[in-house]
Amino acid sequence: MVNFKATAKDRAIISRIADRAEADGLISGEVHRLLTEIDLVAVHQNGCSLRLADLLEADDEAFSADVMGILTNVDRRTGKLMTGFVPRFSVLAMADA
Repeated sequence: MVNFKATAKDRAIISRIADRAEADGLISGEVHRLLTEIDLVAVHQNGCSLRLADLLEADDEAFSADVMGILTNVDRRTGKLMTGFVPRFSVLAMADA
């Protein structure tokens, strides 16, 4: 079962990440925006904690790489990332650095 219990603070940042993704042309429309928020919460709460504030402030290249990598590699049944993808702005990536 996927855990979607994010804090209000995390949800607010995730909403701003979705705003930026839409403004940057990475996603479009209400459905894609909602799916983006769901996917980000799922990944963040299910084994790959994200440094959400850092992701929001990332340069365009790193931002798009992480957001698109998450959207492409999330398993929506589990909230886990597939294919070995590790976002740059994850706690795991920071620990490996």
